[in-house]
Amino acid sequence: MQFLLPLFCVVAISEWALTAPEQVMIAATEQYSELVITWVTFESTSTSQVLYGLNGGPLSNVAYGSETEFVHKEGKKPLTRYIHRVNLTNLLPLTKYDYMCGSLANWSKLFTMRTLGDGTSPTTLAVFGDLGYKNGQSIYSLISEATNGTIDGVLHCGDIAYNLFNDGGRNGDDFLNAIEPISSKVPYMVAPGNHEWLHNFSDYQYRFSMPGNTFNGYYSWNVGSAHIISLTTEIYFFLWDGIDLIKQQYDWLVQDLQKATSKEQRAKYPWIITMAHHPMYCSTTDEDDCNHRDSVVSRAGGVVWMFVCGVCSI
Repeated sequence: MQFLLPLFCVVAISEWALTAPEQVMIAATEQYSELVITWVTFESTSTSQVLYGLNGGPLSNVAYGSETEFVHKEGKKPLTRYIHRVNLTNLLPLTKYDYMCGSLANWSKLFTMRTLGDGTSPTTLAVFGDLGYKNGQSIYSLISEATNGTIDGVLHCGDIAYNLFNDGGRNGDDFLNAIEPISSKVPYMVAPGNHEWLHNFSDYQYRFSMPGNTFNGYYSWNVGSAHIISLTTEIYFFLWDGIDLIKQQYDWLVQDLQKATSKEQRAKYPWIITMAHHPMYCSTTDEDDCNHRDSVVSRAGGVVWMFVCGVCSI
């Protein structure tokens, strides 16, 4: 016996799937009592909402956000994605919250996250770069660490998914869905690498929600007793916009470090940590920039790095 599903049901199921939230990701902000929840749908929704509450209790709080259309022009069949962002405020430190994200059209499953601490609270971060979707063997270990609560956040220093833009962005979708068991539990903070280059880093700019208003390129935030600075070294190699971005990052970093090295801030955040994709120096045997004594990164950011090293010696 055969059963035929009516055409209108097939259409309804398809539309419902297009509004299903996926690639759920948490990001820290400049305030430890706030977190940004980001997710993707493949059809526009009327609202972007997060329902949340203390772990084990009702989802009695609701926060609203925004939706941004991202049209990916690469691949045989270009896709339009809708990036949703909602900022949660007044969160308690080191506290577990349950949450769901979505809209009246469709909701995600129930997630649980743990907020960050401030001041002297111990903090454990997973730090790495160059993690792809195919053969991304570290993903399973990171999922275990996030699930067991042994890490408080992630610092992914560039070269994400190998590559976010491959196959019209579908490889990026697969990667961000693969890491969702991590990124939905703890803040997943990123810096751009050279493998994010296509279309002026558009996939990187649209898919992530880092602090500040700098296309996710450079920013800072506080966690535990550390002030963390994320920089983009890619502006020294991809000069599509001339040197304007180099100067903007330099001016921003000087101001950020002046504030971070004040007596009040140093007492609260004695650690100043800088993350970026390209190092100044390295000891590998290939022809990467960092193997050269007069590397591009060391020359382009020399004054800034001297400032950073001076801070480290205080």
